[in-house]
Amino acid sequence: MSIINLGLQGVVIMRDMMNIELEDIFKKADTLEEICATANKSEDLKNGLCDCILNIQQLLHSQTERLVLHENPFHCYDPANDHDIDNFFKIILEIDKSLNVSETTAEILSKKKDLQEFLKSYCRIRHYSFQIKKCNNVNCNICKPVWLPQHIFENINFLPDSIPSKCNDYYEEFKTVYNTETTEKFCPTLIHQEII
Repeated sequence: MSIINLGLQGVVIMRDMMNIELEDIFKKADTLEEICATANKSEDLKNGLCDCILNIQQLLHSQTERLVLHENPFHCYDPANDHDIDNFFKIILEIDKSLNVSETTAEILSKKKDLQEFLKSYCRIRHYSFQIKKCNNVNCNICKPVWLPQHIFENINFLPDSIPSKCNDYYEEFKTVYNTETTEKFCPTLIHQEII
């Protein structure tokens, strides 16, 4: 059983109730998409939803930060707020000006040519990580100039995928797999899917 499952054993997840008026509005929305659309139309509902899950967020935060893996405690971070999302989206618009903050489903984003080209050229997407690396092209309209000395920047690569160690149940040390070509073949999620 995973550590997170152990940490959440016996924890009941239930949101607090909103006022009757907001609960009635909330009950009419069946899917997450409908809930988001309704909350975007009603600032009261949006604030009510944020308030009613606050206690459960704090409980999950508290339970999770009690967990330790290999003598390293777990850490929780607060979710992005509207201001953070707006600032991030302004940066994304420099990559693809056709994007719309209210249209960000995977299906819609997969059709955005400039964004997909950026992801293919500058990013590495994995199950457990998302990495971006500057291109170091002086004519690039997206990347700002590299500040590092050139010889250091040229030796920076994407982080490798985990590779099992040959001598025990752990993974190879970072220094032995960095700068080598790796795949997600040994990703625990993918291994578990193959077993099922």
